[in-house]
Amino acid sequence: MDHDGNAMIAAEPGAQGTPFGYRRVMIATWDGRLPLALIDYATASIDPAAVFLMVAVVAPGQDGQSDADARARCQATNMLQAAQTLLAARGRNASTELLKLSHAHASSGWLLADTAARWGADVVLTSCAGPAHLARAAHCPVLMLPDESVALHRRVPAERIFVASDESDASRDALDEARRLAGRHAQLRIARVVFGGPAAVAAQSFEPVLLPAGGHGRSLAREIVDAALAWRADLLVLGTHAGESSGKWRFASLAEQVAEVAGLPLLLVPLGGTAWRSGELA
Repeated sequence: MDHDGNAMIAAEPGAQGTPFGYRRVMIATWDGRLPLALIDYATASIDPAAVFLMVAVVAPGQDGQSDADARARCQATNMLQAAQTLLAARGRNASTELLKLSHAHASSGWLLADTAARWGADVVLTSCAGPAHLARAAHCPVLMLPDESVALHRRVPAERIFVASDESDASRDALDEARRLAGRHAQLRIARVVFGGPAAVAAQSFEPVLLPAGGHGRSLAREIVDAALAWRADLLVLGTHAGESSGKWRFASLAEQVAEVAGLPLLLVPLGGTAWRSGELA
C-alpha cells in the first residue's frame, strides 16, 4: 500500500493497463442503433483472442402494428450486420443473434441473461438499464458504459481500478475479479464502506467511504461514484447479491443506484459469478 491507500500492483515505468482476459464476450443492445462506444471499448480493453456475440433485443409490436414490428426487426438486423463487419475489420471473431421479447420473458433483462448463460458468456457489455439484475440472472459480470461519451475520458485498458466493498461474499468476489483484471500493470484502490462516521474507521490501510449521517441508498451510491471519480479511476468494480445473508449493504438496490449515477465504466460482479474461473487467479 502507498501513503494514499492504493493497493499498488508492480508495474514497469510507462506500462499501460493489461487487456481484460475475458474470452467469451456478449455485447447487448436494445434500440437498434450501432453500439459504437461499446465496440470501441471492447476491442480496446479485452484480450484479442476473445470471441464476441452481438445481440439485439426487439420488442413485439402491438396488435395491428405488424409493419412497425417488421421495420424494427429489419433495423436491428442491419445493425447487427454492421457491428459484425466492424468487429471483423478489427480482427475480432463475432457472431450475431436477434432476440425477440415474448411473454416467456418478463423483461429484456431475463432474455439477455438466458442468452448469455446459453452461449456461455463470461462477461456482458451493455448500456441497457438494469445491469445488476442482468449480472445476477446471467451469473456473470456485466460491464456497463453509462453513456457513449464515458469511455472517451478514461484510459483503456484501465490503469486505475476502484473497488467498493462492504466485506460481503459478493464484494470479495468483486475484489478477486478486480485483482485479476489489474494484473501487473494497473493500480487498484480498495474502498470499504464504513457506517457510523469517522469514529468507526479503524487504523487500516484502505480508503474509507463514509455514509453521511441520515444518508440513504442513493446518497451512498453517489459517495461511491464521487470517490472513484476523485481518484481518477478508469473502472469502478462493485459486487452485487440478491438476499445474501452475509451482505452488509443497507440497501438491496445499491448496485442499480450506482449504475444510475456512474460517470465511468462500471463492472458489476455477481456473487459466485466468477467461481468457474477461480483456478486462473494468482
